[in-house]
Amino acid sequence: MKMSQCDAVSRPTERAGLLGLIFLGIIAGLNSPVCAQDVDVANAYTTAVGSALPAPDLPPDSYGAYTPYTPEPLAPPEGAALRRPATEGLPPMLVQPGAAAISPTPNRFQWGLSLLVRGVYDDNITLAPPGFRKFSDWYVGIQPAIALGFGDVLGRQGNYIRLDYAPEIDIYIDHDEFNDVQHLIRLEGQYNFGRLTLNLTQDVQILTGTDTNSVIGNGTAISIANVDVAGRTDVNVYRTHLGAAYFLTDKTFLSSDAEYAIYDYDSSLISSERFIGHLYFNYIPTGKLVLGIGGGGGIEWGDPPTPDQPFGSVNARVTYQATGKISLYVMGGVEFRDFEDENTSRGGTYTTGVYELGATFQPFDGTLITLRGNRRVAVSAVLPGQDFALTNIIAGVRQRLFQRFYIGVTGGYEHDDYFSTLNGVNATREDNYWLIEPSLDVVIFNHPSPTFPFGASVGAYYLHRENASNFNNFDFVDNQVGIRAAFVF
Repeated sequence: MKMSQCDAVSRPTERAGLLGLIFLGIIAGLNSPVCAQDVDVANAYTTAVGSALPAPDLPPDSYGAYTPYTPEPLAPPEGAALRRPATEGLPPMLVQPGAAAISPTPNRFQWGLSLLVRGVYDDNITLAPPGFRKFSDWYVGIQPAIALGFGDVLGRQGNYIRLDYAPEIDIYIDHDEFNDVQHLIRLEGQYNFGRLTLNLTQDVQILTGTDTNSVIGNGTAISIANVDVAGRTDVNVYRTHLGAAYFLTDKTFLSSDAEYAIYDYDSSLISSERFIGHLYFNYIPTGKLVLGIGGGGGIEWGDPPTPDQPFGSVNARVTYQATGKISLYVMGGVEFRDFEDENTSRGGTYTTGVYELGATFQPFDGTLITLRGNRRVAVSAVLPGQDFALTNIIAGVRQRLFQRFYIGVTGGYEHDDYFSTLNGVNATREDNYWLIEPSLDVVIFNHPSPTFPFGASVGAYYLHRENASNFNNFDFVDNQVGIRAAFVF
């Protein structure tokens, strides 16, 4: 039976509310005394500037409380999912111990505040394609962030509960019709029962505009464009993630996860939902290396005419942390996807490779090299009856000069390949998106006192990004020049 438009809109909202209540009920049970370790306060700075919503890029190396699968950092639901390790592009005052934004005292209520202010000139604020009217303007981005928590809220290896909230206010000088406010909220908690560790995360993202650049960016304003839509739109994202790890022996453990996500676009686009779960068997040959093999499956469904799409995968992964200078996480596998509508869906199974990659390398003092990438399948929000496989890679280099100056450059590439999910739909769209962003930051003040921590930096950047699509309406070229000031308390 076909739902009405009102039903289609209310369904994601009702489910999100129910998931939130379930999450709060589970967290309320985590009332036993926590056994948190001393907190490395550097991580508070890592994500307080720009989002204050951290998610570790690599699993921690303390396997006694190891959670092999962590929720991915907040990212746009479709299109370019280019994301960076948390420390990329930040001066060390924001990523090294001593500049406390959250109290380092364990087993206590902890909090942190930050403020990021940017002034940006953008020559294509709507990502208009060639031949269409382009709007250029200056805008001011104001992004406060607050983090509240109890327990090991930064190390995430002991027990903890944490709430983060980071709004983003954009004020345009000449085109006030584009003024917007976005919201990122994350509530998360973890409890270690000894051999068993559970964690639960609830994300809520209220997004508007062309992308989520300053909301997700940490330090640099690298843009994460929604290439699938390639224009201004509204989308609300609700994501609930439950992870578990159970040690069988000192060298082996099982890990599993389940995630339910809603991508609720405005009524002119295609909303979708997804449930996915994984189960891995993991082996630790050394304290620095973890090998895992397993599989997963789930179902993805969207607004009509998009058919239901059950899928499964077989995966292997490696986590390696040789020294304090090298960290590596690689997952690769094969996904098999079907389309549940015998009368209209395309025949056969769509098979594709999937992967995730995260790496950091610090060859010298003051030098940081990062690499990230992934390949996955997503439901198109703009083309009915079509999905797309996106493949991306992003790399960055940051170098310290004269103790207080930090230069960096980040570049990324994504390829999107669309395919049909319905009989009679000819899916031929392909997109190639790339960006490059050089930046310079200067630490002007750093007071790491535990009684009154405070830090400040100023910086400037240039961002060029463009998309080349065989559908001309999705082409765009965009340039931004910005200055920024960061304050962490």
